[in-house]
Amino acid sequence: EKLGVGALLYRNEKLRHDGEGAFLLCSCWLISHLAKEGDLERAETLLQELLGRLSPLGLFAEEIDVSTGDFLGNFPQAFSHLGLIGAILNLDLARKKPELARLSDHEKFQRTVGPTVGVRGVIAGAFRVPTALRLLVASRSKWRG
Repeated sequence: EKLGVGALLYRNEKLRHDGEGAFLLCSCWLISHLAKEGDLERAETLLQELLGRLSPLGLFAEEIDVSTGDFLGNFPQAFSHLGLIGAILNLDLARKKPELARLSDHEKFQRTVGPTVGVRGVIAGAFRVPTALRLLVASRSKWRG
């Protein structure tokens, strides 16, 4: 309540009182958090509200003036879009695999992407795609000594 108006959240109380707009990345973090906690209905509602504030080109700024809906700060803002993509992916994951969605980002990485990184990834890849091992040791490989 102190930091939010619907789907829009401020970074902190001081900035809210100083007149800064709601920070869109914080809104995305809230949606991701709700999805992780299993409150999918509220996360979906906030996501739909947030998507209703996109520009005609489908872009977000850094902040939104809560009273007017005007965009403030940098436009377009990459961090707002990355947060939005993350929130949508986290909500989708929570619907499809709730047990995975509840894990920390590090744990999700370890269980999904982690096995494909480093020496373990090379070994796992060699078993999944035997051609990969041949490419690794080929005379033209950039990985050779």
